[in-house]
Amino acid sequence: MMKRSRIALEKVRVLATLGFVGGVACVLIPGTGAAFSNSSLTGGYGCLGQATVSGGTGTLSGISEVMRLGFDGAGHVKGKIVLNLSGEVCNVAATGSYNVNFGGLGSITIKWVTATGDADGDATCSLIDPQNFVQHMSLVIEHNGASFDFQSDDDFLTATSITGDNGDVTSPFTGSCKTQS
Repeated sequence: MMKRSRIALEKVRVLATLGFVGGVACVLIPGTGAAFSNSSLTGGYGCLGQATVSGGTGTLSGISEVMRLGFDGAGHVKGKIVLNLSGEVCNVAATGSYNVNFGGLGSITIKWVTATGDADGDATCSLIDPQNFVQHMSLVIEHNGASFDFQSDDDFLTATSITGDNGDVTSPFTGSCKTQS
């Protein structure tokens, strides 16, 4: 009887030790607390992104976006971007792809499809040539997929009309997205 009690007590100690070690690993080792994949992003997200780019570059003096993006859980995204270029606002339809790795880091590529004019008509949004622009960003999943943060990749905006360092911007374009309920 005493031997059985001792064996049972040893099993409890081993299981408790393994549970403690596993819990510490989840806290101390990044990415082990939860497993992520493309299915971590599903449904609609509301996003705000912005950057202030030096006027000395000659390309942009400021850019911000309000985005409504829909993720299918399988690596495809589509949505609408309300693009503000130093006070001139254009509506851009977009489609693209995304990838989320196990640790919750990933990337998103959004190809602009169409652009429609600004409300007061003093800027021609059609001059943007939307089918020529692709937006490249890194992302990190937060709150079990309820939100994610993003920042511009090395070549944030690519287009044949952009000269210089292949779409790099001097100030990072950053933002966050939250699920819409």
